Amino acid sequence: MSYFQNGNNCSVLRKALSKLVILSSYDYSMNFFSRQKTVSQVAKLYPNQRSLIKITLFKAWIETLYPNFDYRAVMSEEQSRMTTHIGQVIEYLFAEDPSGYGDGDVSHEQRQLIDKARENMPEKAYEVMMKNDQMRKIVVYTLRIQFYLNTMIKGATWLQTDEGQRVNNIMQQYGGEFTEEVTDRMFDKLVTQTINEAKSLKIM
Repeated sequence: MSYFQNGNNCSVLRKALSKLVILSSYDYSMNFFSRQKTVSQVAKLYPNQRSLIKITLFKAWIETLYPNFDYRAVMSEEQSRMTTHIGQVIEYLFAEDPSGYGDGDVSHEQRQLIDKARENMPEKAYEVMMKNDQMRKIVVYTLRIQFYLNTMIKGATWLQTDEGQRVNNIMQQYGGEFTEEVTDRMFDKLVTQTINEAKSLKIM
């Protein structure tokens, strides 16, 4: 996901936040089990819901560490390192492709920073997830819907793809804690709650 790969560029953060403003102005009630929508229609709505969640968590985490973070300013070396780390953890937890470096030109130094952030990622992600039950819940239910959509549209063979295996790995580690069936109403409520309570998430 290009907004997170290149975390040491403030323009990337501003772009992500601009998208957050746009996405949050729309109604993304997916009606996941509604008879009025086909699976393919739901699948078209899901990516925006997912982007909104990821960017919200990204922003909340940054502002937990830096309450007065200025997205217009040039980041310090520490801020550059931390925002890259945050982006990579979120990418991992949402089962994104770990091999890319985002859109546009990425310098050798930036690639090194991203590669460093990816070291021991399962352990880093686990540490964050264990500190915040709301984050665990939103990650699990977001991936659960991704699982349902892909297996319904693409069939069981999707589970053998790289994406399917990444989703399955995260779900096996964290999914057992949340046994409630995912529905459109429940997921929409969870997304709204995450956005409304973003400032109190205290992701560390």
